Parts: sequence; structure tokens; C-alpha cells
Amino acid sequence: MEIRMRYMVHLISLLVALTTAVMADASWGYNADNGPATWPGVCQTGFRQSPIDFNLGSVEISHYNKLHFVHYHNAGSVNVTNNGHSVTVSGFETWGPNQPYIYSGGLAHKYKLVQFHAHWSQDYLTGSEHTVGGLHYPAEVHFVHIRDGYTVATAANLSDGIAVVGVFLNLGTPNVGISMLKAALSDVVSVGPVTKVDGFRPKTLLPQNTESFYRYEGSLTTPGCNEAVIWTVLTDPVTVTEDQLNLFRNLKDHHDNMLATNYRPTQPLNGRQITFRPSNFDRIELCGSAPTLRGSISAFIATIASIWLPNM
Repeated sequence: MEIRMRYMVHLISLLVALTTAVMADASWGYNADNGPATWPGVCQTGFRQSPIDFNLGSVEISHYNKLHFVHYHNAGSVNVTNNGHSVTVSGFETWGPNQPYIYSGGLAHKYKLVQFHAHWSQDYLTGSEHTVGGLHYPAEVHFVHIRDGYTVATAANLSDGIAVVGVFLNLGTPNVGISMLKAALSDVVSVGPVTKVDGFRPKTLLPQNTESFYRYEGSLTTPGCNEAVIWTVLTDPVTVTEDQLNLFRNLKDHHDNMLATNYRPTQPLNGRQITFRPSNFDRIELCGSAPTLRGSISAFIATIASIWLPNM
């Protein structure tokens, strides 16, 4: 009888904790009454917040080795869910020895992929969280990796516990990865359902060129905005169609309203260093007399062109 009573008390406590967590999760969003300007704590007081704008005048050339994406080509089962703030694709821990991870490229540790999610808006002039020269891409995907040997909770308390790879989405040809998730995205329009997708390959959401990227120290872009993230934002976008973008735009929030926009505005740099790791092609440009300026201008112009030309 005593054991049963303890079990019931434990179960009730767990249910209360879960209910509280869900309520807290639903208390913030992207509307005027619960949006980024109202998020509490470090979200307002931090000094290394994300996202940021990549501006020509604040970028320095780095000499990092290539960033390695291991097991990203493997296929496995993932879980797709709408958490009221974004669509989240998770379950990579169940892949065992085939769990994707990243290393090198200036990272001091190995980081394992745990989930990815997306940010967007209802138009093509905004959507991505990071910007380039003040300009947005229509959407942005974040691949969230946890430092090897740590849990999500413990990694969030380290200054380098989390490594996020940002990938811009731009209008163009269909993306294979989004096509694989199409049915699942249609199943999770409302908050709650979890849909399993077999045979998904994370590599399908990476650009062909992953050598060129921006790097800086930042934070999570959602509450509690933990300043625990090493950010890698790839300069080359992947292309998606308007119909594929609409799969995200049709999702609903906790109140069953359209999740019209879910990106946080860019945050102050506060003296942080942004480095740019050029691709092999860009490195040829760096042989000139002013490598930092020439390389940055080349990458900057190419990026701006990739944002605007497909929409002209």
C-alpha cells in the first residue's frame, strides 16, 4: 500500500511538472503580447544573444579547417512534431553509432545532432533569423548539436555546450529533404501529433558547399536564450519552392492560430568577433594585397546576390 501511494504521488508530481512545462512553453511566442520584446531574463539582459546581422565591416577571415559533417548522408527514422513555436525534427539519438555529428572547422569538441527546426515568415523579405547586410532569406533551418558527453540540460549551462549550424532557405528548385517531410508536415499542422518518417537523410538539407561559413559565439534564439551556442551559419543557401515554404507557413501555434512568423530580430553584437571561413574558391581571391577586405567583399556580394536574384 505504501509503495502504491508513493507511486501515485510520484505520478501526480510528474503530471504537474509536465503541465507546468507545457503552460510555460505556451506562454511565449512571436505576437505583440508574448513576442521577443517580452521574453524575460537573459533574453533581455544577455551580452552574446542571437541571431545577429553579418555585416561586411564586422567580419574577419579565419583559417579554420573544413567543418566535417559525419553520418549526415545516412538514412534513419525521425520524429516530426509541431511544438507551437516551430516544427521540430528529432530522434537522431536512436540512430546509435550512425547518429550524425560535426567536428573540426574551428570547433574544440565533437557535437552530436539532436534535432533541427525552422524559422520563417509569411513573405519573402523576412523569415530567416540571421541576416546578411540587413537582408533576410525567406527561411532558415537550425541543426542543433550537443557537445559529446553531455545532455541537453547540462550542455545548455556551458559556454560552448551547443553547436548550431544555420542553413538559409531561398526560392528555387524543390528540396529533396522537404519533399520527404511533406506528408509529416501536413499531419502536424496543429500542436501535439508526432509523425514518424523513415529513411530521412539530414544531408538533403545542406548546400553542396559547406566549406564557407560565418562563425560567432551566441545564444539560443528562443527562451531562455542560454548563451551556450557556438554558431556556424553556412553562406550558401539551399533552394525550396513556394509550395514547400507554405508547408511551414500553414502551421499553427498553441492557440490554434496561424504561426505566421517565428523569427527573433537580430541582436546587438556587443563587440563580439564574427569570423568568415572561405571556401577553396574564395581562398584564391585571398591571394591579393588586401585579403580580408577582398575576401569579405566577394562573399558578401555573392550572398546578397543569392538573396535577391531568385526573386527578381
